[in-house]
Formats: sequence, structure tokens, C-alpha cells
Amino acid sequence: MNHSSQEPEERFEQSPRSIHPLPDSPLRQHLIQFEQALPPQQRRRPFETLSAWANRIQLDASLLSYLETRYDQVEITPQREEAFKQQLDAHLLRLEKEPPL
Repeated sequence: MNHSSQEPEERFEQSPRSIHPLPDSPLRQHLIQFEQALPPQQRRRPFETLSAWANRIQLDASLLSYLETRYDQVEITPQREEAFKQQLDAHLLRLEKEPPL
């Protein structure tokens, strides 16, 4: 019986993305890989919107390119895609340099 009370917690810890293949979009792939590179407490929670998550982790990146790719199937120029990737990479670099709070 004690086992069954622990199961929901275990499921919460598992990333649902691990069962799904990465999307075709390189931009979406980069966001998923970015999230996986974050410390666990900064990863997106299942109930969080993308905007709420970005605000919580103080992500200074324009999410417009991602949102257009994800929901509107807009073709993003290579320059916009590269700018988005650089913003995510810069965030990871800042995390490495900053001492934990």
C-alpha cells in the first residue's frame, strides 16, 4: 500500500518528453535541449505556460520565434533561429557563472 502512494510522485519526476521523439523543428529541439540542460528546479513544470516558465527563470529571450514555429507553423529565417539559440545559450552561460542563490 505504501508503494502506491509513492507512484504519483515518481510519475511527476519523470519527464514526459523522454518518451516522445524530438520535433522536426531545430528551434523546438533546441528549446527542449536547453530545458534539459537546466538545473532541475529551473525546468518547466507540467502546469506552467511557456511565458510563466520564462518569467520564473528570468529567461531573457524572445519566445516569438518559438511560438510562431510551434503554433503557427511559420518558417523562421535562419537568422532568427540562430538569434533564439544564442539567447538560450547565453542564459546557460550566465547560470554557469552565477553562484547559486
